[in-house]
Amino acid sequence: MPTVVPEPAPVAVPADPQAQEVAESHVDEIKQRLGERIYEGVMDMFEDDEPCWGKFTGMHIESINTDELQNIVEDEERLKAKTLEDNRFYEEHISRAASDPAQQ
Repeated sequence: MPTVVPEPAPVAVPADPQAQEVAESHVDEIKQRLGERIYEGVMDMFEDDEPCWGKFTGMHIESINTDELQNIVEDEERLKAKTLEDNRFYEEHISRAASDPAQQ
């Protein structure tokens, strides 16, 4: 039976603009730290392909919520699996684009 991961509880948006700015900067700081750790993991996987380092780090940061990113960063095998999944997706996209000039 597949494991069901519950969605994180919605974050209350502060009515005070300064409080909202602080909350947003906190999330940005967390993502920055997670991104640095993801980047190191991707570097280890694709040592000779520097353009992939930022590409896959960005893909992870943009497509995965912060709680899940934290879980992935803490588990090297999950980070590797997610990065390989993104690599397959990227290679398929490049292959389709190369075979269909209208997508370029």
